Amino acid sequence: MPINQESQELQEARRILALFDKQPFKPEGVSKLADALFALSDLRDLSDNEHERNVARNLFDTYARKAEENAGHLLSDFDSIPDEDVEHWLTVMKEFEHF
Repeated sequence: MPINQESQELQEARRILALFDKQPFKPEGVSKLADALFALSDLRDLSDNEHERNVARNLFDTYARKAEENAGHLLSDFDSIPDEDVEHWLTVMKEFEHF
């Protein structure tokens, strides 16, 4: 693979992140974020391509911050959050413990 060509795995992670960006406060978006972070953590830790590891690390860090910001936004009005949204955010936060 040429130095700056992205693997299918990284392209798929970017596609999933775009889905999250369309629905950042919805359970579907949160679920997509968890999937993308999992894929990015593998790429960050296991890719043979240094450029790809760096891109995966940067995307992971950026979207981890976005997740924290979104969680803070949701928690600012906790009583209005549907239970299913809270459950999805708890799932995502548990995933962060593994990274």
